[in-house]
Amino acid sequence: MIIHLFEDQKFVDPTIDNFENISKGENRYIIFSNSRLLKYVNKVNQVEILPNSWRKINIDLIFSDCKLLIIHYLSPLKLYILKNLPKHITVVWSVWGG
Repeated sequence: MIIHLFEDQKFVDPTIDNFENISKGENRYIIFSNSRLLKYVNKVNQVEILPNSWRKINIDLIFSDCKLLIIHYLSPLKLYILKNLPKHITVVWSVWGG
């Protein structure tokens, strides 16, 4: 399974479309947010919303069935996740910006 880590950003929906076109059904999309109502992500039925706090997340849930972890934008929470990464998981950091 390919696990994608995002915040609630404008590029999430197109990224989901791109990955589903390439590897349909092999992806999990996790959005870190302190709100269940997302501002930019419209594909709410395709994402899991987890708390945007290292104290509140279940890190084992993130790594469950994970073979590849794709980090979309590096944040302090994602850095915490990286520090706890099991050795068998490959990581890709996808940089977005202008």
